[in-house]
Amino acid sequence: MFSKNIFYENFDHIKRYSYLISKYGISSRPYYEDRSILMNLEYYGLEKKLVWRLLRNSDSFSDFVKTLEKILLEKNNKNIWAEKTPVNIKTIRYFLDFFPDSKVVHIVRNPRDVILSLMRKGLSKEESADVWLSSVASIQPYRGDDNLHEIRYEDLILNPHQELESLCRFIGIVFTDDMINPISKAENRRDSYFDTWSSNPNSTISKNSLYKYKNSSEDFGEIYSMKITKNFSELQHCEELYLIDLMKAYNYETDGIEFQQYYNKKKKYLPIREGLSLKTKLKDLIIEKHASISRVEY
Repeated sequence: MFSKNIFYENFDHIKRYSYLISKYGISSRPYYEDRSILMNLEYYGLEKKLVWRLLRNSDSFSDFVKTLEKILLEKNNKNIWAEKTPVNIKTIRYFLDFFPDSKVVHIVRNPRDVILSLMRKGLSKEESADVWLSSVASIQPYRGDDNLHEIRYEDLILNPHQELESLCRFIGIVFTDDMINPISKAENRRDSYFDTWSSNPNSTISKNSLYKYKNSSEDFGEIYSMKITKNFSELQHCEELYLIDLMKAYNYETDGIEFQQYYNKKKKYLPIREGLSLKTKLKDLIIEKHASISRVEY
């Protein structure tokens, strides 16, 4: 729900059309094409009817989140709620405004390894690059914010003790060595979006996923010159950044990369993937008119 701009912009709309949204989901274009919203509630020990009734009875999105947080913490006997949906990064400008006491942790990974990983899940090379570029560009205006902590994935794998200790200081908890150890009795589960992604919390930290692009035959040439579109940059209040600009910003190796051959090439917009039926589009139009703009060009 944190990735849906309508929750922040027009919570009354969500309440008014809660039945439609709970049944059919709602688009989060142009941030992302995913439509799921407050799904798999049973997995978290919550009843769907209870949560949606709570939503309809809340005065604001902030009130709804605070009440839901309280329920989750009590049910799980915890004192910190962590929500890790990656696409949340694209609505960070709303989140930090609505929840000024919250903390945002941004883990960034070498885009070439991210692209290879997403391509194995069925996305095209351009779509995979869009995921990384549009996400990382969205957070740029907030780098240096007191409520934002950034970690390079590679540093986390190579220096877990140092990086986790720094993260704990940011969150305000005490670091202990057992945080690095595998969870002994955790259940394995598969990712709900890409069912070919598996998560094994019992495994140890491994370096096997680092720098896979170096052994790949994939040509990344045109990817480096992909950039944020003017419309999306205005929406996110960020610059029209190139992918290679962001690689440099996070100290990823760019030596020897030649992308000027693509620089003056006529750019193509990467379209938003929709694949929606006319009936679904009409439902979206009833609920809210969405901005269907391209995020990147290449």
